[in-house]
Amino acid sequence: SYKHHVVPEKPTIGICCDAGTRGNPGPAEYNVADLNGKILEHKELGVRTNNYAELSGILAALNYCKANGIDLLWTDSQVSMQWIENGQPGKDVHDRDELIKLLSRIDHILSNTTITIRKWHTDIWGEIPADFGRK
Repeated sequence: SYKHHVVPEKPTIGICCDAGTRGNPGPAEYNVADLNGKILEHKELGVRTNNYAELSGILAALNYCKANGIDLLWTDSQVSMQWIENGQPGKDVHDRDELIKLLSRIDHILSNTTITIRKWHTDIWGEIPADFGRK
């Protein structure tokens, strides 16, 4: 029998973040943006891994949410979402100690606010509005 698959509507509420690196590790940066693609915050991080840049972007976006009364954050990073849920990064990652510190700061905000992080479905909705357009 045919089952109708419901495609979630493209989000209209919340903000989003994304990271970009040239090489991994390499020169890294992140964007925090509204869902129309207006950049709210941008930071260059020096030579870092993509994982570090993604988590730094999520932390910055959470702080932006907290300061501006926003309670929904979108990321396209499945790895970051899993690590946030588990409270720790993968076993053999580069810069693990720094990632653990970032995850601890992220957890502190999530535990003390009503902010939710949700997965941006690039395959359905297209690139996340904070994207660097490097693909």
